Amino acid sequence: VGSEMCIRDSPLKIAFYYSRGCEFFSVPIKEREQKFCFKVKTKPLFVPYKEPFRWAQGEITGASVVLVEISTDEGIVGYGECIGTPTAAGLQAFIAEAAVILSGQSPFDNTRLIMEAYRVMFQSQGTTSAPRFARQIFAGLEMAMWDIVGKARNSPVHQLLGGAVRDHV
Repeated sequence: VGSEMCIRDSPLKIAFYYSRGCEFFSVPIKEREQKFCFKVKTKPLFVPYKEPFRWAQGEITGASVVLVEISTDEGIVGYGECIGTPTAAGLQAFIAEAAVILSGQSPFDNTRLIMEAYRVMFQSQGTTSAPRFARQIFAGLEMAMWDIVGKARNSPVHQLLGGAVRDHV
């Protein structure tokens, strides 16, 4: 079951305390103001393995992932994915909560947005073992925002992140 959150008119207002993280490139203010996140969709997927993986705790037949799709007000769509464990439905609920923070924000500010989402959802709640779980949730959102930035700039994301590291995989 997929999930769609239309958050353009969200009643939840969050006071942002801007703490700047490192940025990989500079984006003109005009460009930042033109593209805003306003719709987030999620869809759980199960990717079966060619052969089951067997270990002491049992057998794993595939990987559970959550596909994340973020649309901007200009119609640019970015895609990302995050691992769907312990449950895809649980991750979708956390992604929906994080989507409220993205409401009306520019995907060009993805570093700040992810930091703010972490602060609001985990750090301010006093949960000390949350960093790994938070990264699991935010991975799909961050990938989708980078995808939007790459499409808006007509540039592959690897160039935005410092360039290619190797010529082949």
